[in-house]
Amino acid sequence: MADVSDGAVPAGVLGGRLLELFGEERFAELAGELSDVVGRPHPPRPMYSDVVEWILFSILVVAEERMGRLAENETFVVGVHTSDGEPVETESLSAPLSTIVRCVEALFDADFDELSALLDDAEHMDRESRLEIILAALSWLDSTLA
Repeated sequence: MADVSDGAVPAGVLGGRLLELFGEERFAELAGELSDVVGRPHPPRPMYSDVVEWILFSILVVAEERMGRLAENETFVVGVHTSDGEPVETESLSAPLSTIVRCVEALFDADFDELSALLDDAEHMDRESRLEIILAALSWLDSTLA
């Protein structure tokens, strides 16, 4: 259990709250929470990248529970498709969506240096891009849990 004696909210607690609000379609409450998360951090709120990282690791845990762990010689590849089923190249996605896809790929490939660099880059994106990233991650986790 995280030490919260300083009043800090652990990233997992906040990430879980965001997921709950997203999954229950309580979008007015979600908007208020996300406004704080994607804005500049202020105690006792966790850093944006910590919350996104918690969501990403949750995607990994759920996916591994369903698919099993990748073997040593296997690589995880994310396939993005249009609603018509047409494949979309990661490079053609918006910067925030490309970032979240690359974060998931890095995480599944256990490339933690790449994941850290991507999250650091995301931390320095504009507010709208940070919002798009966290919403995409929440959507991904919510659909993975379904």
